Amino acid sequence: MKTTPTLFPLGTSRLHWAAEYITRHDATEVIFPRIGYFQSAGQIATMLEILSGIRDVPEICHYLTRRDGTPLHPFDNRALTPDQALWRQKRAEFASADVLLLEFSSSVEFQLGELHVQGNPNYQRDVPFADVWKDGYYATYEPEVDVKRFQDTEQDIAAHFERCAKAVGDRPVIVQSHIYRGAQGFGRKEFADIVSRQAANNGWHFVDAAALCAAHGFRTFANGQTDIHHLDWPGTRANAVELLERSFTAWGCTLNDATKETVIGDTHEMM
Repeated sequence: MKTTPTLFPLGTSRLHWAAEYITRHDATEVIFPRIGYFQSAGQIATMLEILSGIRDVPEICHYLTRRDGTPLHPFDNRALTPDQALWRQKRAEFASADVLLLEFSSSVEFQLGELHVQGNPNYQRDVPFADVWKDGYYATYEPEVDVKRFQDTEQDIAAHFERCAKAVGDRPVIVQSHIYRGAQGFGRKEFADIVSRQAANNGWHFVDAAALCAAHGFRTFANGQTDIHHLDWPGTRANAVELLERSFTAWGCTLNDATKETVIGDTHEMM
């Protein structure tokens, strides 16, 4: 009989780095999807619909996924294609998870037909986000692809959350958003507030990444520059522990202190 929940993360490297610390210490099982990172509520809702079987696997998987991953859980290149064996495996893994970890970090959507796609797919070109953030990847490199770029309203996000809820079913969901600190909000606070409200509306648990950032700070690069997109490594480990605590509580069990201390005390930096 299982004594700890199986976790399934879907989000960006912020969430996946924290989940790596969970797996490093066997705190509980984490099933990494290995299909890249996702930022917007529309992207995550689309992928959850595919993983749950609500939506068929489309031919244009190379626009839905992005070759990103953490060291222990690299991207599976088959996810760039509608490989039936691969997607059957992903659906089985998704169905076996007890708790879903979802990170919503952007209100910017890129839509191709009914599908919400990656803002900067790297199946063909590995373009730095800094080069495409203003005009967008598609406008610059693939203008022939009819991708619409727009900003979600809170009503849009509520609708995406409803889609997510249908795909997840009655399983517990732990939600977090982008990090920011005080005046260094970068517009993320307003979006995180919407994510927090919509999580509450669905009965999901919200992890306050801003509080983690206030306590621990941003990561720094080797050259001393600040990385405003990631928590420092102690903050990432604190994020891992909070995800564990929330997941265990939601599933109806208790995280022991020894596991928490082991994860927090890990001095390994993964980059």
